[in-house]
Amino acid sequence: MSFSKKTIGFILLVCISLTAPSVGLLAQNRGSADEKADRYIFHVLYFAKNDIGSGVLDSGVDLKFATNGDEVYQVAAYPNQLSRAMSYSNGSSVLTFFKEVPDGEGGMVRQPMARVDLGKPGTKLIIMTPNSQRRLSARAVDIGGYDFGKNKVRIINFSKQTVRAMVGETIADIVPMSLKDYSFSGDTRRFFVPFAMAGFNNEESYVIEKKRYAVKRDGRHLIIVFQDSRNPERVTYRSFAIPDDAVQVTNISDDDVVKIKMEDRDDFKDAVYEAPPR
Repeated sequence: MSFSKKTIGFILLVCISLTAPSVGLLAQNRGSADEKADRYIFHVLYFAKNDIGSGVLDSGVDLKFATNGDEVYQVAAYPNQLSRAMSYSNGSSVLTFFKEVPDGEGGMVRQPMARVDLGKPGTKLIIMTPNSQRRLSARAVDIGGYDFGKNKVRIINFSKQTVRAMVGETIADIVPMSLKDYSFSGDTRRFFVPFAMAGFNNEESYVIEKKRYAVKRDGRHLIIVFQDSRNPERVTYRSFAIPDDAVQVTNISDDDVVKIKMEDRDDFKDAVYEAPPR
């Protein structure tokens, strides 16, 4: 499949004016009237910030949470991967992740790691990143089918730069902390659509990506844009296929994250690590 003239023109016209508006993330925190009053389904997406000087790769984080009163489950959040779906229902929109540490008297206490307001009930993606104090920052966005339908690519810009993205024949500017949905269609089960993206660093524009993007008919695809930890003046992205909304989710605790030392890898970089089979 060859690119159209419009695809090629995208690269040449990265300085054109806004073509289509993006939507602020705050406007996306709305739920479905059909959802139960206090039920959430969520996935965790953990963005690691590896530090070569530490001698250890940030290979993920274990996150515990309590639901249905005091049932405790663990999420193994591996870098740049979606966790399994989990269900949360505890009478509050605020979800607290914690770890259990000794209390010095032979018992264990819960030490909070991150709190996130999930907003109204629905299916959520919890974006989690370590901050400069070695703590975790978390924010939630809706990925439920009621406003993120089939045959869509959703691009969410968590970076500090405006990006211009094209999916198919649609071009839009996406400002920081906003999102844009793109529609696609095709006659086969899997097919490709033109995809290109450019970033803006002050007066400079640069190409982030230009390729054919694989999509699935009736699928939902999510692209997350964020600052490149290896080059803070630029942005990068990760792409994920979003599972269908879960009608019934049974919580199962993950095993502990497998820690990886630098000497165990010859290709230290911000990579997509393969999580062990669950």
